[in-house]
Amino acid sequence: MNRQGLTDSGIRADHLSMVASFLYLIGVTPEGIDPVPMLTGVSAILLWWTIESSRLLTVVPVAKEVIFHSISDGVIVLDNLGRLVEYNEGCRRMFPRLDESKYGHPLDAVWSLMFGTAESVPVLGEGPRELEADAGDRTFAITGCGFRR
Repeated sequence: MNRQGLTDSGIRADHLSMVASFLYLIGVTPEGIDPVPMLTGVSAILLWWTIESSRLLTVVPVAKEVIFHSISDGVIVLDNLGRLVEYNEGCRRMFPRLDESKYGHPLDAVWSLMFGTAESVPVLGEGPRELEADAGDRTFAITGCGFRR
C-alpha cells in the first residue's frame, strides 16, 4: 500500500469513533445502543494495521543499512548453510571481483573468488575465530563469528 493510502486509513481510523460518538449524541443511533465502544475497538485495530503495514515503528532496517554500509572494515554475512547473504561497501572495495551475482553461493566459492584459493576457507561454527588470509600482495586479518537466533 502506498503512503497516501496508509495516511487515509489512519485518518479514517482516527475519525471512526469520533463520528460514532457524534451520531450517538445527536440521537441517530438506535435507542439504548452505544456504538462508540465497539467502533473504538475497530478503530484501534485499523490503526494497528496501518502502523504495522507501513512499518512506521521499524527503524532497525534503516539503521542497519546505514551502519552496515558505512563500516570501513569489510564484512560478509552468511546464512546458516554458509551461503553469501550480504556484504558491505568496505568488502566491495577490498574485493572488486565480488558482486551481487555471488549471493547464495557457498563460502568456498566466494572465498576462492576473494583470495584465489579455497584452501584456507574457515570452518563455520559458533564462537569467534581469528585467522590470516593472503591475497597475493595483501594479507587480511579475519575474525569470524557465528551467531544463532
